Amino acid sequence: DEGKESLHFIFAPTTVYGIIGGLVAIQFFTFQLFLASINKDYVKTFYSTQTGPQMIQDLFYNGKDDRQKIECLTINTAYWKPIEGDVK
Repeated sequence: DEGKESLHFIFAPTTVYGIIGGLVAIQFFTFQLFLASINKDYVKTFYSTQTGPQMIQDLFYNGKDDRQKIECLTINTAYWKPIEGDVK
């Protein structure tokens, strides 16, 4: 059959695995460079399970000063709507 002859592998499986491994290594390295280059205060946001609204509400309740608490009100209203009674 001619159709079966066209199913040849262009690369050996070990070559494909090597290419995939290299790409994964490059991706890991570039992510590490990215983490090293951003503001250190934001690194925890990549590993936190806290949602945006939860973060804003937490900042309101645990903010260091009134300036941080007022900053919460500049964010999307839907984020602090559940704690609107406490905001007033």
